[in-house]
Formats: sequence, C-alpha cells, structure tokens
Amino acid sequence: MSSLSNAQYVEHNLTTLSEPGRIGLSKFQATKVRPVTNNYVELRFGFQNYHYQVEIPYAGSTLNWSIIFDLEDYGELPDFEFDDETFLPEPNVELIANEIPSWDMWDLTNPLAVTNILNEFLALYKKTQLEKLMKFSHINKEYEDLLNKFGLSSDSIEVLIEKKPGNINYRGYDLINFLVHLPVDFKKSPYYQQEAENLGNPGEDFVYIKVQIRIRPDNEEQPRKIFLNTVSPRVQQLLETLEFPKFSNRDSLSTYTGMVQDFIESNIK
Repeated sequence: MSSLSNAQYVEHNLTTLSEPGRIGLSKFQATKVRPVTNNYVELRFGFQNYHYQVEIPYAGSTLNWSIIFDLEDYGELPDFEFDDETFLPEPNVELIANEIPSWDMWDLTNPLAVTNILNEFLALYKKTQLEKLMKFSHINKEYEDLLNKFGLSSDSIEVLIEKKPGNINYRGYDLINFLVHLPVDFKKSPYYQQEAENLGNPGEDFVYIKVQIRIRPDNEEQPRKIFLNTVSPRVQQLLETLEFPKFSNRDSLSTYTGMVQDFIESNIK
C-alpha cells in the first residue's frame, strides 16, 4: 500500500499537469500553477497550499481557473472556479455527468486526475465558445471552411469570444480570437543550429497563428489582426530572416492560413 500523503498526491498531480502537451494547444509551464495564500486559514488552522490558481493558455489568451481542495480531506473532489461568469454559472448535474466523466471517477492517487478533469472542463468550455460563435454566422462559416479545407480536427483550433464593454466615449465590441495549429510539413526543414555548450532537444516542430476579429454591436467588422503566436525553437530560427505575407481583410481564415502554410513550406525545402 502506498505511504504517500494526500498532499503528496496533490504535488504529483500538479507536477504531471506541468509536463509539456498535457493541456491545451500552447506550451503549459510549471510557473502557470501557483498556490493562492489565505493568511487567516493558514494561521488559524495550519493549512497551506490547498488553493491553486492555474493559468491556462487558450486561444492566445489566458484562462485563470482555480482548484480548491477540501481542507479536511485533500482526497475529496476539489471545487473549481472559473474566471468567465458565463461558464457553468449554475452547475448542471446532468451536463457535468455527460461532459466531465472524471467528476464521478475522482481519484487523487491517479497522477493524471487533475490533468484529466481540467482537460474535460476545457473541452466543455470550448464547446460553449463554439456555440457563441454561431451567433456570428459569417465568421462561423469561415471557421467551418478552415476545418474542411485543411482536414483539421476541432482540436487544432481554439476559439475564444470576449465581450469588451464600452463607455460613454467608446462603443463596446465582441472580440473573436482564433488560435490555429498550422498543418505545416516540416520533414524537409533544416537542422536546428545550436551552440555546442548549450545543446538541447528542440522538441516537435509547430506553428500557431492567432487571428483577432472585432465585431461592433451593429455587426460592423473592424480590421483583423494576425499574430504569429507561438513557434518551436527550430521554426523560430528559420523565421528570423523571413517576412510573412501581408494579411488583407478580404482574406478569409482559410485563405490566410493557406498563404502562411505555403510560405513556410516553400522556405524550408
């Protein structure tokens, strides 16, 4: 029988969560999980490190979610808090049973317990974002065209819709964010050049682009913004000397994605 304490199981879970590729598209780092202090609880009851904030990279932005373990029994299913008030404002038992299977199968001794349940919440969060996207029919069609044209799965694109409030001098707007994992073939890319004293594994090659679209209340679309969001070390080395194609607001998501894909692949042959 294991002699590990529940606190040690929590530590193992958080260490596993911080491993590359465990959650979301973007690189998740150990620094993105940090304890939230509560001086009253710590001084009065002696409990420490029971409340954690997890910063999850998502769609080129950050989701700030909290995990709060039971002070009396860390092994019990923790509480979860989300920084988006529209996401699960009132827990729906049937919805959670269908979408979050780890909820009823919680087992802290499993080092993937926290990772699994956060990924399930993230998948449900993404589903709610796609439902919101349907309100913007022309943008939703561009999203579907992007999936179909490149044979992408929905796992290759993250979508985040933020409502930005206005004021007396400035109109509010909806900000639609896409993070796209580009389907680039890196088989012919050059070797990754490193200094002999700083050799390291560059890891898997990848390119993500972020597209931001502002929509005013009158459905007026503002100029789109395009960012090269994240690339692997070898791709970064390659792109340092290249200038990306200019984006025109006449270009759809699939058109520009194809332009960037062709541009990168033509420069790594």
